[in-house]
Amino acid sequence: MEERGPPSSSHVSGDYPPNSTHKYHSIPDTNNFQDTPTGTYVVQVHKDRIYRTPPPENALIVERYRNSPAKKQSNCIKYVLISIAIIVLLLGFIGGIMLIVIKKDDPRFHVERVRVNTKEKTRQKKTDFDITLASRNPNAHTIISFDDHGKAALSFKEKIRHWKVSIS
Repeated sequence: MEERGPPSSSHVSGDYPPNSTHKYHSIPDTNNFQDTPTGTYVVQVHKDRIYRTPPPENALIVERYRNSPAKKQSNCIKYVLISIAIIVLLLGFIGGIMLIVIKKDDPRFHVERVRVNTKEKTRQKKTDFDITLASRNPNAHTIISFDDHGKAALSFKEKIRHWKVSIS
């Protein structure tokens, strides 16, 4: 390549070279381009702005770094942990709503009717009790059901009696 000297003074303004005291150069009007003669211009590019391709040895190192399988595993673990956290939050939210909506009050019972039948057989006395209870459920959102053939207990003066119950 042949050596080039500085451009002639007819092409350049008075602030050439670029390390002059002026920081900014004005952009010429498009009308002045017609007066500018064509020719060869020197363009200075700083050394740190020249890009090159790395040698093949470095390319292998870069490829290994980019294609590391450990990064893919960490992403998988991250997604699993995020999924578990979301499920736990949803279950907690649903449980909180259930506690607010469903009250855990016990049903209220009161005796509507008591009937006592005493039958005397030879040397044995048999007494039948017929007790009718009414219940009220204070929980508006839950249903309490009583199965037939359940068990009941009655206490009187700290004595407890157990028997089978038929619900009719």
